[in-house]
Amino acid sequence: MTNRLVGIDIGSATIRAVEVDSPSTPRARVVRRREIPLPAGASRNGEVIDPHAMADALKRLWTTAGFKTKRVAIGIGGQRIMARELTVPRMSMGQIRASLPYQVQDTLPVPVGDLLLDFYPVADIGGENGRVVRGLLIAALRESVRANVEAVQLAGLEAVLVDVVPFALVRALESQVKQDAVVAVIDVGANTTTVVVADRGVPQFVRVIKAGGDGVTAGLSETLGLSLAEADQLKLRVDLRADAAGSGEDEEEARAKLLEFERTLLRSLRATLGYYMSSEEARTIDQIVLTGGGARLSGFAEALAELSGVPVVEGRPFTGVSLARHIKTEDIDHTYAVALGLALGSAA
Repeated sequence: MTNRLVGIDIGSATIRAVEVDSPSTPRARVVRRREIPLPAGASRNGEVIDPHAMADALKRLWTTAGFKTKRVAIGIGGQRIMARELTVPRMSMGQIRASLPYQVQDTLPVPVGDLLLDFYPVADIGGENGRVVRGLLIAALRESVRANVEAVQLAGLEAVLVDVVPFALVRALESQVKQDAVVAVIDVGANTTTVVVADRGVPQFVRVIKAGGDGVTAGLSETLGLSLAEADQLKLRVDLRADAAGSGEDEEEARAKLLEFERTLLRSLRATLGYYMSSEEARTIDQIVLTGGGARLSGFAEALAELSGVPVVEGRPFTGVSLARHIKTEDIDHTYAVALGLALGSAA
């Protein structure tokens, strides 16, 4: 079972995991997946707050799912990562990584000593003073990574890979983004929205927007006296299209809050995609792939397509991998995209 890997996607209220056999090979096969709720206070915005509570949840997850390996890949995302376009002189990847603290120490809002830095090369191009490498600088808060790894170790698991959520998303959606096109992957999560633009399957641009669906759920819960679970179900029932109307006061209140959330997020998305398009190297975006909770909000995909002028489709992360016989495609959806992408990563 050593050639298996479990991708763990830690959310604010749930944890999702996918076990893949022979990851990073053409024979990759999903053999198990599971989602369980998290105890209050275990995590916030995808960051482990209580490692012991998270470890207990992971042990419960392993018991209920029956995962056959303890090798795991964990993701760092949300507000705990920063992504910047960066161009550096052409040299080996080892030299580039060693030079990053000196290259970016005056450009990031956090001291480089508090960060884990990595570089994702995009293109090798000619410059005025010789060849240069254009790519993405990825910076993650060291404290967040340490807390997540600690929880995994307390659960008796082995963290063999720490990856960033945006790259995991692109990997999970490879069948939709790896084509002769420019595809924007937009993942609307609980607290943040992640935007990744990939050109021919290669990530070119990453941004994290501080807006997610949990704010709406919490607002409805407080205003209407509902449990968070009831508020979440109400949120998913409401149609955001202009000609839709609620059937009661609760639905009208939910629709008003959702429309406010939609307008705010759409404005941010329009600005983010516009910033990408302003780059000299940018090609026109051909398609938007929508994942996360936003893909489940009735009418949101249509509103995004109308605003952007770009076709919007729902993410289909499991179409590019084979599935074990007992797993039915209708039983899994795009909310598992991050966990799958992490499990498909290279843990060598």
